[in-house]
Amino acid sequence: MESGFGPETGMDSLLQTAVYLSKWYTTEVLEGDMSNFWVINTKQKNSWLANKLLRLRATAYDWIKHQVGNGERTYFWTSNWSPFGKIRDYLQGETTSSVGIQSTVTLAELWEEDHWVLPPARSESQVRIYTYLSTLQIVPFEDTMQWMPEGTPQQRYSTRMIYDVLRQEAPTVPWHKQVWFGGGIPKHSFRTWLMVLNRCPTRDRILQWGLSTDGNCLLCNAAPESRDHIYYACAFSSEVWINISGR
Repeated sequence: MESGFGPETGMDSLLQTAVYLSKWYTTEVLEGDMSNFWVINTKQKNSWLANKLLRLRATAYDWIKHQVGNGERTYFWTSNWSPFGKIRDYLQGETTSSVGIQSTVTLAELWEEDHWVLPPARSESQVRIYTYLSTLQIVPFEDTMQWMPEGTPQQRYSTRMIYDVLRQEAPTVPWHKQVWFGGGIPKHSFRTWLMVLNRCPTRDRILQWGLSTDGNCLLCNAAPESRDHIYYACAFSSEVWINISGR
């Protein structure tokens, strides 16, 4: 009897879950409109993850470019529709009231019939924005968004690309092949990498994070626990290594 579960059905289930979560996030967190992602505030009722995504907006802002159509989902102040980035940041020191354009105004609301209706410019920065706006026209098609994590439009999402964009580049260490090598178990390699960099949650580090815990070694209880103690000074772990190496 077949279970009915295989690679295809498993992938279908995963995709269905992703679609459901996307719809839920749009409905419950973004109040039914994806474009609210740039203007909505974090809320106490939201889950930690939902608010975390909102707090990451500044990181992802330059990667998502608005292509103006009817302008109904493109906000003047916060959407990434111009070469100047977020207008709110570009017009530093100028408030919505001094500019004369409300904080929630869309481009569609600044367009009447066949021209832009804008308050008089009060700064050179506003003049540059208005000059760029004059090159755009509102058309009877929905606004679209382009995924541009490296400055050029991408048709597919790549985890590797985002990793390369976010990570801090550093010189290659000479011992990396001792940790990462073909045939190695990734979980073991990752744990070794953390230990070499002293990034594992040993008790000395937990205390440094401000958390309350007993600082003595969990294995021998004879000295403060640290990476170096566990590997080079702990009597219990030394006995374990001796037994393993003697097999």
